Amino acid sequence: MIMGEQELIANFWRGYSEAGQEFRLACRELLFELRRPVAVGEAVEGLRLATHDDLELIIPVQAELAREESGVDPREVDPEGFRARTARRVGQGRTWVVISGGRLAFKAEVQSETTEVVYLEGVYVAPSERGRGFGSRCLSQLSLSLLGRAPSICLLVNERNREAHDLYRRVGFRFRCVYDTIFLQRKDN
Repeated sequence: MIMGEQELIANFWRGYSEAGQEFRLACRELLFELRRPVAVGEAVEGLRLATHDDLELIIPVQAELAREESGVDPREVDPEGFRARTARRVGQGRTWVVISGGRLAFKAEVQSETTEVVYLEGVYVAPSERGRGFGSRCLSQLSLSLLGRAPSICLLVNERNREAHDLYRRVGFRFRCVYDTIFLQRKDN
């Protein structure tokens, strides 16, 4: 996988593809950023760091998010590795969840963090909770906490995912730039 700002990836790919490399999938993503102030509504009861007891709820959702983006279900190509990576993130305190009625209602992951920015990925709102302000309240509450650790929160979202764009804008995220992602063909040896 190759990811970067649109212009840089276009320049890179022109040279790289001349050597015969083909891509399996290309997609465009929008970078959104949030800075203070954050509008905070009603608190969400139960927003917390995930524990290993939550893994069986997190794994299928995380796998589906990966499949939607890359076209590949990580449980099929590397089930043990995928489970280990998901468990490692939970163990490192990077996965936030709301569990309601024994199901995963909200999830977000801190992919990386510096003194300047927290990068989120894997934001999920259960279909039954969408369109009711639940996702906005969860993300606002989480963002308020994370902005105590860095002045900015960023995330990428596929350009076709208008529902997510709307969610992020309601929370106060602003569009910053376009990224391209290229998933390369696997070359079997």
